[in-house]
Amino acid sequence: MGDMAKDRGRGWVAGLFPADHDFFAMLSDQCAVTREGVEAFCDWLERSEDALGAAVLTKEHEADTEHRELESVLVTAFSTPIDRGDLYDISRQLDDVLDHVRDTIHEAAALDVLPPQPNYARFGPPMRKAMAGIAGAIAALGKDPKAAGEQVPSIREGTKQIRAIYYECLHDIAHETDVNLAAT
Repeated sequence: MGDMAKDRGRGWVAGLFPADHDFFAMLSDQCAVTREGVEAFCDWLERSEDALGAAVLTKEHEADTEHRELESVLVTAFSTPIDRGDLYDISRQLDDVLDHVRDTIHEAAALDVLPPQPNYARFGPPMRKAMAGIAGAIAALGKDPKAAGEQVPSIREGTKQIRAIYYECLHDIAHETDVNLAAT
């Protein structure tokens, strides 16, 4: 077995079906852009600087490019280090993160509820926590799948905290504005 096959950790199969592209590096690149976009978004929620909102939108476009590049390579690759559907799903879900962030910025502008708002900054820490877990998982995916899996609780906890804050905010809004949802 050649050194290349050992380095990739795929055994003798790597010698027969060599991977032409470093999909893990491509995912890591996309994740880095996504993380930068999420960081800018969290800062935007806290400080409401137009430049931060613009940075988020720029990162969203860069992440789209990274996603399309991986997608294009997946279509033509003879072999992949893990299931190509899994690679695509990870890339697509990373793309979805910044798509949702972009949509949030557009919706906040359309509804004229731009930061600063009383609860916006509360979302930053759990978003950063979840994104750090995602970045850690992707960084470990190609080298140590077990270590990648160990990031899942952190990701889930961050997501759970985001959801809890969201429902607390909805509750507060409903009670501050005397909205009677049951009467409609």
